[in-house]
Amino acid sequence: MQVPVKLIMNMDKNVQLVFIALLTKSFLNHSDNFKATNAQLREMTGLSKRVVEAALSALHREKLIMVEPAGQTTKKNITKITLNRNSWNRYDKVTDISSLIGTPEIVTDNYNESGYSPSYVIEKEFSKILNS
Repeated sequence: MQVPVKLIMNMDKNVQLVFIALLTKSFLNHSDNFKATNAQLREMTGLSKRVVEAALSALHREKLIMVEPAGQTTKKNITKITLNRNSWNRYDKVTDISSLIGTPEIVTDNYNESGYSPSYVIEKEFSKILNS
């Protein structure tokens, strides 16, 4: 498995930690489709529940991963994560690595914002409305 260094360099610290944890789970499972819980990702990264959710949301929003939340408590249980390697290619095209140093493009969602909900939860709720 090739590590997408340029992509990782374009993430803030929290998103990097969660993304690397996802890469690790993918490697250990020998698959880009795997199950992970917030608790597992918290243990792997040392981040809080809300920060893990916000980092996953940022990765999902950028279409770097797909998240299929479980059941009624979608914010607590993440059942299926798919790494979307095809979307990583746009970052490989960067030729000047020094341009990636500084302000990252992929940043943790502002989970302290009033009424915050992760992007994958909003997407699931929106698809429910469309399908009803």
